[in-house]
Amino acid sequence: MTLQIIAGRSGTGKTTYLMDEVGEKIKQNSKTYIFIVPDQMTFQMETNFLNKENLAGMMGTQIFSFSRLAWKILQETGGLSKTFLSKTGIEMVIRKAALDQKEKLKVFSKATSRKGFYSELTNLFKEMKQEEVSITDLEESAKMLPTSVNNKVHDISLIYQKYEELLAGKFLENEDYLKLLADKIAESDYLNQTEIIIDGFNSFSKQELTVIEKLMQKCDKLTISLTLNVPEIERGLEEFSMFRASTEAYYSLLETAKLNNIPVEEIKLFLENKRAKTPPLEFLANVWGQNKFASFQGGTTNLNIHQANNKRAEIEGIAREIRELTSNGYRYKDIAILTRNLGDYDVLCETVMEDYNIPIFIDKKRAMAKHPFIEFIRSSLDAIQFNWKYEPIFQAVKTEFFFDSAADAADMRRKSDILENYVLENGIQN
Repeated sequence: MTLQIIAGRSGTGKTTYLMDEVGEKIKQNSKTYIFIVPDQMTFQMETNFLNKENLAGMMGTQIFSFSRLAWKILQETGGLSKTFLSKTGIEMVIRKAALDQKEKLKVFSKATSRKGFYSELTNLFKEMKQEEVSITDLEESAKMLPTSVNNKVHDISLIYQKYEELLAGKFLENEDYLKLLADKIAESDYLNQTEIIIDGFNSFSKQELTVIEKLMQKCDKLTISLTLNVPEIERGLEEFSMFRASTEAYYSLLETAKLNNIPVEEIKLFLENKRAKTPPLEFLANVWGQNKFASFQGGTTNLNIHQANNKRAEIEGIAREIRELTSNGYRYKDIAILTRNLGDYDVLCETVMEDYNIPIFIDKKRAMAKHPFIEFIRSSLDAIQFNWKYEPIFQAVKTEFFFDSAADAADMRRKSDILENYVLENGIQN
């Protein structure tokens, strides 16, 4: 049982090193090697292993997220018999809890009739579980707060307590996976004679730290890769540092290992940026996030700054640049657009890229209720229920699922517009 920490900035080769090391170890012994990565990275990590040269596939290696590892261990040790609630199910339980406590609420009694209130409570309770905040913690913190805030905490405590009572013994939510995992790790035979590698995280919730603590005690070796600014490890926490969260995680892991008498191997530092192919980009990667001013001495041919009058002009300039790159041998999959706030640009990007005939995928979650097929089903049912009224029929038609797949879509839209205008001109309602 040992802990090793791998540290370095992004692009210094931490993940590549871990994959190569596992590849060499697999050839020498029959241990199981488990990679734990964020949910959105599992597929990419599996792809990296399959494409990696000198690795014989993934025999002896497993890729999990924390939630998927929980499912695996609970499947082995028991604990999956209870019903896990979706977000909608959780909101329904919270709504019942709030309505049951409505007469006791000091601030939020009127808010119980508002739909958005339960969505906010769902997010709040999720964070509370992730950080292992109990009702006692809430009550203790309320004593030090002003009366107006104290009353809000009082209401939240009442609803949360009732919510937990309704869940007890019957239902579980996603955040309970990690609590159950921490309780069952010691009983698992699957984790015997394993080495676990945790990669891709900048910070850990208290629930995740609890699971990591149990893994330290169970597995042969735990290796954790953190994106850190190496000088900060020596200087300690810096208040406004871009790496503050990961530095806090580093010290928390060392403290956890110390409390459990887990030997800590010497930290392995990665200093050279292997992803930046040119001096200007390497310089930018090294000084990014620093509070002091630094300037690069030399020419920059592959780093450009452009100014635009508005967002549309900005995106159109990017579109022209993409067209030029693809004409010079680049492929669309080689190009990515990064933005600080996707909500400011997503619609504009879709519109402009369509005008320039550039295929684009926007990485954002979309509400199922807004999907055309869901609207098609809902509108079709409304048309039947309300005696074929004009509005639901044309809502269904505009989803384009009634169109002949072999016909020209633009021509079908034109014909549906003509039909709609005829219906409106003649006052046809049914």
